[in-house]
Amino acid sequence: MTFAKLWVGDLVAGDLGDVSAEAIYTDPPWNPGMARIMRQWAHADTGPVDYLELVCRTALAFARACPSGPWYLQAGPRPSVWREGLRRCSPLPIHTIPATWGTVANPKPYYVLCANGAPPIPSGLHGKDVTRAVMGQVTSKKSILDPFMGKGQTLRHAIPLGVSVFGMEINPKRLAAGAAWVERHHPEVDLSLESGGASWQA
Repeated sequence: MTFAKLWVGDLVAGDLGDVSAEAIYTDPPWNPGMARIMRQWAHADTGPVDYLELVCRTALAFARACPSGPWYLQAGPRPSVWREGLRRCSPLPIHTIPATWGTVANPKPYYVLCANGAPPIPSGLHGKDVTRAVMGQVTSKKSILDPFMGKGQTLRHAIPLGVSVFGMEINPKRLAAGAAWVERHHPEVDLSLESGGASWQA
């Protein structure tokens, strides 16, 4: 039975628990200049935050949760820091794929990193076509992890394909929006919500 295991948590703080998934697809904060978000991750009110250190801690969490499956990461317009963090945690090649987001009339460039053995997706995709391409690569997997779930982009594309989702999000309102979508559109899915770290196995 397809499931959606969702919980409020902070990946850098260790709230991922001992989740075990077969693939990862996520869209983390991109920019080292996002100091407020970075400080929130590090639970620090003031002072500088080492962006690469937080990226490496994120990549280590990926390696624990999904040691042998593909990782797909939306890495923003300057993906070098994320690429370095992933490289330190996986010896397999990393494919850096150009894509765009925003409106069709005013597309904005960014990159998708395909890591830990992930087959590359086509280059030049726009918007939700990126997610559709990733889902096309993971339909044979039983479960996928999105530790920066937001309102549930991964959830909304994986569940209709019968791929179960582990989703973590630091913002409770965003998490609730994803859960509400599952309840409304896929009541047959085994949905569970937690307020802290998770300990689920695929």
